[in-house]
Amino acid sequence: MEIFERYDRRPKKPALAKAGGAVELVKTLFPDMPVQMCVFHQKQIVHRYLTGKPKTECGIAIKNLMTDLMGLSEEDFSARLQNIYDDYGDFLKERNPQKQFRHREVRSALRSLKTNTRHIFTY
Repeated sequence: MEIFERYDRRPKKPALAKAGGAVELVKTLFPDMPVQMCVFHQKQIVHRYLTGKPKTECGIAIKNLMTDLMGLSEEDFSARLQNIYDDYGDFLKERNPQKQFRHREVRSALRSLKTNTRHIFTY
């Protein structure tokens, strides 16, 4: 914060590589400032969870959603994301014999998208 005061500068439109703690920090320092998450980095997060060639239908649906991301409004993106949850709900709830979720990577990709949607469509 001191550096902004020293040079009488303040960021206008911060774009962050990751949401989470960084967003909270910016919101604390600049409560009225909207924060944008870098779309490239969100795509990379999802790619790390799913790989380049997902094997499950749910993973393929998420990859297709990410391919279309730049051409979607927040409303369309949210609707398609909800459709994935609705269409693959039973699949996402499957557990192994140890009672752990079977499709953790797919679930993590969806959780990241759901959590970060509001920061992807800031501008």
